[in-house]
Amino acid sequence: MAMTVAAVLLSVSAWPALGAASSTQKHVEKKYEKETRKQNAELDVTSKPEKTTADEVKLITDGVQQIRIISKTFKPPKPTTVWSFRKFTPAEKDEAALKAAEDKYNGKKIPERVDIDATPTDAMGLKADPDAAKKIRVRGVFPKPKHAGTFPLQCEGNLQRPKGVGVGKKLEPYWAAKVRDIKVEIIKPKGSLDADPNPLDSWLKKPCYHFDFQGVTSGSPGSYALDIEGVIEPSPPYTYKWTLDAAAGTLKKDTTNKPTHEPPKAPAPGTLTLTAMEGATSTSCTDTRRVKIYQDHLARDYENFGTNISCDGKWTFTRFNVTITMDHRWNCHGSVKHAYDGSGTGRSATTVSWTVTKTAGEGESLGTLNRGDVIAYYDKDGALMHSQTVLSGTTTHGANNKPPPGGPGTQSWVWATSTAGEWALSVPATYKPITIKVMPRP
Repeated sequence: MAMTVAAVLLSVSAWPALGAASSTQKHVEKKYEKETRKQNAELDVTSKPEKTTADEVKLITDGVQQIRIISKTFKPPKPTTVWSFRKFTPAEKDEAALKAAEDKYNGKKIPERVDIDATPTDAMGLKADPDAAKKIRVRGVFPKPKHAGTFPLQCEGNLQRPKGVGVGKKLEPYWAAKVRDIKVEIIKPKGSLDADPNPLDSWLKKPCYHFDFQGVTSGSPGSYALDIEGVIEPSPPYTYKWTLDAAAGTLKKDTTNKPTHEPPKAPAPGTLTLTAMEGATSTSCTDTRRVKIYQDHLARDYENFGTNISCDGKWTFTRFNVTITMDHRWNCHGSVKHAYDGSGTGRSATTVSWTVTKTAGEGESLGTLNRGDVIAYYDKDGALMHSQTVLSGTTTHGANNKPPPGGPGTQSWVWATSTAGEWALSVPATYKPITIKVMPRP
């Protein structure tokens, strides 16, 4: 998913290398001897051509468009030591038709041994590489499929007759094939750690707020599983097979369209893959997402919201190559709760109600602080003023966590880190003395 749609469409030469042909690579099984094939960017064969499955269908998205690259490799009929693919002769080329089809080849060289057709006609690019006597690999770029199981990529060509075979015959042997399209698409998560850009709806705008490819470890308060769903068409005959890097968790029901994710104990990124299977054999047609499991909600929120980002009004932030707009202000107490277990809407009039183990005044030691502990500040009348979460050491993080220059009446309303206890120093004397309470994370 790292390559964008624009990069693919810019040049056929920029298409991703799809790797060596898979085990589904076929020899041409049928040889026809009715007439030679003409090269005109159309499938001319009238008898039933060979129907075959693509070696690979690669889905690429940029968050707005989706395209797929269909690839298929052919070898001549067996025995390949005597049969081969023959070049089109000048007389076999329909120059006018080829000229009209040039845009399908993105201005690149038209193949010498294969005539490629694309149905429907919305192909964005065609290519044959290699285009050799003993091996032809055809590839086509298409929009997101409307109807999987059809045959959008079609090809045909002439065969070089082995010496001593068919002597006296006037008609040349030829071959023709239709490559079946398979729709393999991960519907959830919509986003991916490496997508550029990510789709807007990869951000989940309800508690807990996060990108749909983000998870937290199994031991974290408020731990949750990734929501995973995919589609394969046609099914049958093709079936589902999901895999996930072990570091990112485990999957159950991995041969259904909705597998169940179990988060790991340790944080790590990983690749989620959906593969279309034909029986026990992989078709090599896949879709992938990069996911990331965080140590806890605090780690995920810190990466998403960071520092120096407004948390006021309909605030925005840009992460993972997409800009997200939030629909309401977040305050310090709401961010503290969300950083603990992902709960709440991001705004709250109260902070966590954990056991207080340390009470101190302005400038006094807060003792040993640990990641996830919450520090709360109270005015001289005992009214709650501010709360923040310990990130590490004496560094805290949260919404509206930048000490206000003029006290509570002139609050910063930005995501920020600050030193534990520092917030009390900015409070005007009318609110003092300030009481600071430390509440270790349960």
